[in-house]
Amino acid sequence: MKACSSIRSLLRFLLIPACLLLADLTAAAEPMVSVVNYSFSRSVMNLEPVGVLSDPAVLQKGKRLHLWLNIQINKSGLKYLRSLGKLPVYLRWGRDGWLTDPAMDVGITLGQWQTAQSGIKWKAQQGGGVFTWRTHANKATPINGRYYASILDANKKVITSIDFPAEYFRPEITVNR
Repeated sequence: MKACSSIRSLLRFLLIPACLLLADLTAAAEPMVSVVNYSFSRSVMNLEPVGVLSDPAVLQKGKRLHLWLNIQINKSGLKYLRSLGKLPVYLRWGRDGWLTDPAMDVGITLGQWQTAQSGIKWKAQQGGGVFTWRTHANKATPINGRYYASILDANKKVITSIDFPAEYFRPEITVNR
């Protein structure tokens, strides 16, 4: 009888942490960030796209291609942000199937977190643990070609869109001069 009690205690001791670990792994399997909306544009002002471009786009020599993103950060992203004080979102430009630029962080920096912390917490509380964040990146002097952006969350997971959560999000646009 005592042996059965010891086995039950051992199983409880092993199963509870295993279940907690499994729950953490399941949450980590999802990207912390999803795209709500995006636009390619001629510029971005006050975190809004200006001069939205359609595909194909005509850009003059010396002009920049901008990608504006409205992203949603889920509960695991908020937990990451609260614990580290930042939430990287990595964007890398590519053209005609080849990555062309080094990765850049367009996520929430330590300075942005310190400035907007109370507002982010309020938005997350109002949104059931999720909130949206607007960000952007630009590509200097693009030449003719099909441009795209590969976007990864802080865990280097490819992000998805809110509309199509089963598909990776990779915005593309053709640029002509």
